[in-house]
Amino acid sequence: MKKNIVKSVTAYQMIRDGILSGEYLPGSRLVLADLQKKLGLGQGPVRDALMRLDRSGLVENIPFKGAVVSAPPSLEEMATIYQTRKLVETQMALAAAKKMTAPTLKQLTKLVANSRKDIDEAQKFFWHDRTFHLSWYAVADMPHVLDIFGHLNDHVDTFLNTHTYDYEYRKQSIEHHEEILVALKNHDIATIENILHSNIQLGFNYVQGQIPVTPDDEKELSDSRRN
Repeated sequence: MKKNIVKSVTAYQMIRDGILSGEYLPGSRLVLADLQKKLGLGQGPVRDALMRLDRSGLVENIPFKGAVVSAPPSLEEMATIYQTRKLVETQMALAAAKKMTAPTLKQLTKLVANSRKDIDEAQKFFWHDRTFHLSWYAVADMPHVLDIFGHLNDHVDTFLNTHTYDYEYRKQSIEHHEEILVALKNHDIATIENILHSNIQLGFNYVQGQIPVTPDDEKELSDSRRN
């Protein structure tokens, strides 16, 4: 039983990584037999993985068609995702800041240095960026909330797998992380919160700039800002 669970988790992670990296694009069919052959796993673990991905929203099981990679969020959904991220990440970030350890601070410093070094390589930047936030928030010891953050980011990534953060975005994001590091070292909670919010807003501004905006989108975004 335990071996089957491990295989199901492995299948889930491999298919999920394929979706988030853009290997399986929105609308692509995920054929059970093809996945079994590619992943080297049995029918049971792959079927379990597809069911779990369906529950997460990354895959949609359509009658008579099978499992299909879900479409990325709309602009309205993106706005809600980023607003939710701001709430969730602020709680974890500030709790983590109060529990920050020297080893984790050293790890975060190295990640930011690597981001600066790899600024011209978008995929490496993406990995450093996500690992920075995950490593920081993990210190808060809120695993269930961290899982929510992961799922929110997964849906953003389904959009970003067909786009690449431009150089200016990467530059500004790294500067934010450098400022956060200084604030963490100085235990400056107010600055940490302000810079984190700027960093999250930077991400939404970039995404918003990549999605064609309809008049209905403009109205919905305006209404959400007023509320």
